[in-house]
Amino acid sequence: PRSKWVSGYTPDPTSNDPTGVMYYNFIENFKIVYQNLVANGYTPVVKGMAWMQGEDDLGYDSEYKALLKAFITDIRTDLRRITGDTDLATMPFVIGKIATSFGQYNHRYVPSFNAIQQEVADEMDGVETIETSDLIIVNQDGTINGTDLYHFNTADTVTLGQRFGDKLL
Repeated sequence: PRSKWVSGYTPDPTSNDPTGVMYYNFIENFKIVYQNLVANGYTPVVKGMAWMQGEDDLGYDSEYKALLKAFITDIRTDLRRITGDTDLATMPFVIGKIATSFGQYNHRYVPSFNAIQQEVADEMDGVETIETSDLIIVNQDGTINGTDLYHFNTADTVTLGQRFGDKLL
């Protein structure tokens, strides 16, 4: 997240240093899309954010909680700065828990990681989680129910989207 960057640092998508590049690209893309909508006569209103965490952070529990809190705070701050909407200081933010069958049927790192996501939701205003443990990616017998070992199949992706929508509404 932006608040964790060294003072004066700007991510460079063309460099070998990936620090902050995804965050930077997200904010820059949002800014362009938002400004284009306004320029074309629309009045866009941000109502919330759905966040499905990537699994690269599994196993880094001690660092993850502080980074997730900073990420949520930074997203809210940056979107508020771009839009001028002061309500975004407490914008609803919904976290999709990682499927317990990610990569294998009972992934050993997922329960503690999901517990941290829930702690963040419990500790921050306007943050919620949605459950994914019933959306099976890898079956108990090792067969794949997802599109691969790591991603939900189409039907489960639709279910995930409905859960995000229901929670945000």
